[in-house]
Amino acid sequence: MNRFALAAIAMLAPASISAQVGHLPQESPFEDTPYRQEITSYSGWYSGAEGSAGVGPQAGPIVGLRYEIRIGGPAFFSVHAGHAFSKRDVIDPLNPPATRHLGTKDVSLLLLDAGITVNLTGQKSWHGIIPFARFGAGVAANVGSRVDPANFAIGTPFALVLGTGVRWAPGGRWQFRFDVGDHLFRLNYPSTYGSIPQGGGDPVLAGKTSEWRHNGVFTVGASYIISR
Repeated sequence: MNRFALAAIAMLAPASISAQVGHLPQESPFEDTPYRQEITSYSGWYSGAEGSAGVGPQAGPIVGLRYEIRIGGPAFFSVHAGHAFSKRDVIDPLNPPATRHLGTKDVSLLLLDAGITVNLTGQKSWHGIIPFARFGAGVAANVGSRVDPANFAIGTPFALVLGTGVRWAPGGRWQFRFDVGDHLFRLNYPSTYGSIPQGGGDPVLAGKTSEWRHNGVFTVGASYIISR
């Protein structure tokens, strides 16, 4: 190999290494996120899903807590508890449509679940931003509820949970996050919802005794890093 070839290789080698690396470490937009545990306090809006009969939980504010611990790589195990301040309509399905509505009552709805959260940028942030996705399962519990004249109750249905969001990690022990989630659970209706009202008229529901409904949750929160 002549000296001109050696010179060309020497000139091209740094460029090749730079192309592979992409950025010098001090100039990279990616930063390590070595935290292991965090707890988040949040508030936001619960969209509610009143259902075909219009008696399910309505939209209202929500507050809650979420705890996460790293279980490997970019994956975290999370547990969550949220309290939605909701309302719902009360009806008597045996009354004619004009006099069916009996008023509105408060609903204290707990959303409890456990699942997995995965950071989509791995164990790094991009300019301090960490997008994530999460999935899990739990329950939606109507605390202290009483059945209405038609024996309808939200109860404690099983819920599937899907969500996404983004964290902002400015440094130190505090992070901030925005979450969008969906709690999918079923509303069960008593048989009287399919009955013909006294005096005639259409039933509340025809041929439907239950249905799965999507319940959106939109929150902003602050997370404290417990351990790194």
